[in-house]
Amino acid sequence: MATTTKRHTLGSKPNTDSIVKLQALVRGYLTRRKLLEIRNDYQNFVSLIENRPIRILWDDHKIASFPRRFSQPETSQLESKQRFMESELSKIRRQIQGLNDIKSQNRRALKALES
Repeated sequence: MATTTKRHTLGSKPNTDSIVKLQALVRGYLTRRKLLEIRNDYQNFVSLIENRPIRILWDDHKIASFPRRFSQPETSQLESKQRFMESELSKIRRQIQGLNDIKSQNRRALKALES
């Protein structure tokens, strides 16, 4: 007894479930890569403002986490730097939240396909 395999010809439709899963995997990869770029940009931004290398501590080990506060230098320009950093931090948090929303949508779509 020979087993038959499905072959897709030019007129037939491929299995859309596998295509959607592949798209979800690619979107997840691109999302994680973008989040790591945002983290690195934030680290570079803080180091630039502080004029020294700074290591940022994050809330947890997940890629899409928020940075913890770190010790500020005691200078006369501290308040202006802090206001500037808070505005930039809020922008980065909005970007992270947007990417987290996309990631959760992808997960829901993938779970819907699997069930």
